[in-house]
Amino acid sequence: LRSSSMSSSTSMSFLKNIYRHPSHLRCSSFPSSSSSSSCSSSFSSGLSKGSAFQQKSAFSTSNILAFSWKRTFGTQTTQQTITKANAAAAATPSSSSSPVKNALLVAHQLAKTRLSALVVSTTCVGYALGSGEVIEYAGMAYAGLGTMLCAASANTLNQVFEVENDARMKRTMRRPLPTGRTTRTAAVAFAAACGAAGFASLYHGGGPTAAWLGVGNIALYAGIYTPLKQVHHSNTWVGAAVGAIPPLMGWAAAQHRRSLRDESESDGGKNDARAVAPSSSLLNLEKLEPASLALATVLFFWQMPHFLALAHTCRDDYMAGGYRMLSHTALDPTGRRTALACLRNCLYLVPCGALCCWLGVTDAPFAAESAALGLGMASAALGFYRQPSTAAARRLFGASLLHLPLTMTLMVTHRIPQGAEASSRMRSGPAPSTDEEREHVRRRLDEALANAPFPFLPPPGAIV
Repeated sequence: LRSSSMSSSTSMSFLKNIYRHPSHLRCSSFPSSSSSSSCSSSFSSGLSKGSAFQQKSAFSTSNILAFSWKRTFGTQTTQQTITKANAAAAATPSSSSSPVKNALLVAHQLAKTRLSALVVSTTCVGYALGSGEVIEYAGMAYAGLGTMLCAASANTLNQVFEVENDARMKRTMRRPLPTGRTTRTAAVAFAAACGAAGFASLYHGGGPTAAWLGVGNIALYAGIYTPLKQVHHSNTWVGAAVGAIPPLMGWAAAQHRRSLRDESESDGGKNDARAVAPSSSLLNLEKLEPASLALATVLFFWQMPHFLALAHTCRDDYMAGGYRMLSHTALDPTGRRTALACLRNCLYLVPCGALCCWLGVTDAPFAAESAALGLGMASAALGFYRQPSTAAARRLFGASLLHLPLTMTLMVTHRIPQGAEASSRMRSGPAPSTDEEREHVRRRLDEALANAPFPFLPPPGAIV
């Protein structure tokens, strides 16, 4: 830009075209033996064809993935990134701390332990909801540990792929890789070790389904969600799917423990439940009961306003990092589109309590309590929609932080024990037939809908 002596308006036009079509950056991002004339021609084409690129994309998905891969593992680009982050490195306490403390701090930051702890809590709640009358806390510990390790692996791989992006953002420029406090090789080794240990913990304590769900979630987060952040704003929906999987892992682990206990009791107690080998070493989603989707659905809809509010609050930082979020000014200059997406998903949360009741996961009072919490969060989203501002987005983000722990606490409080034995004991009689169970669930749903404060659902008599 300096050598071209362009005006400020022309420079801004060029930068906008570069954001929409990063293929123009190839000559500057990946130095080669080509002459400077090729760079000049690409530069000129970016100025002259800016309006045309708004109508039609100039590169395919394969070129996007190749571009992301080259940016991730380009050695010269990495050195430039680390040089730009030296100021942030000087602000870290690594130079005056012991090597062991530095290593633990690096591992803590790579794993994002606070975020991973939140993910672990959803797995443990899923495990509790999928348990029978007695919750086996040993199995919950295995599932929680495996989830923590898998989350640490995914978060580390995410930072490995986004070193340059992190170096350009105020929120992330002090992370270990941008500041040069660790290397990509060491980070990849740490991610591989955490992933292997997480798979082993989940497989041992929760069975093959939970273990393979954990591995699949690592691949989904690091292999699809991470590169998609720089390509399309739909990445938030993919990230919400990633966050909805840990409760399924917890439910699968609890179901595995229940099946082992039932097999042990069928043998007359001759074999301990922990000593029974799983019948299959492969992922079997058919073993997941439909009720396992209850908390997963709540988490999917909850994450949308949570992360969209955060993206709006920090959208200047995300734009500096090169991320294509829905809140980007090129997609949503006023912020109303982002606010509408938040409001829509908050409204989806309102009937989720009735869904949990219908699936037989919770009892009737939870439907009304969950609807009240969802309407409270929707009111914050409505304020954000009426006045799309950073302050309103922060209020919605704070409401989401209050909504999730309250919802999970209420779900565990109102949970209905799972399993045939638990259902039989709860009804104080012989195990009912399938028709009787369906009629019992239908009556419970009718009672929940009669007490629920959302009139837009059909009346109980219309439900078949």
